[in-house]
Amino acid sequence: MISKKTKYALKGLLYLARKYDQGPIMISDLARDERLPEKFLELILLSLKNNCVLQSKKGKGGGYYLGKPPKGNQCGTCHQDPRRAFGSGTLRERLYLCQMPRMSG
Repeated sequence: MISKKTKYALKGLLYLARKYDQGPIMISDLARDERLPEKFLELILLSLKNNCVLQSKKGKGGGYYLGKPPKGNQCGTCHQDPRRAFGSGTLRERLYLCQMPRMSG
């Protein structure tokens, strides 16, 4: 079972990936378009930012955006414990593992 926090995080990441070319996206727009609770989403996006998945821009035209372009970026590049961003659990551990660099050879 996936927690609401994880579901909302994934919905937010997919939305930001679809809107990547539009620059930073305001939380209010993301929350409205995806029908997610804005205050809860704010905490989730901040956690993702603190774990190197997202970046943000302050001021006019500000908002959140993916730290890396969505094409070819499987889950991000920050190699921190996923429990810091999402809590513990099997799916979250898999999300963490896909952040690991691929070994060639």
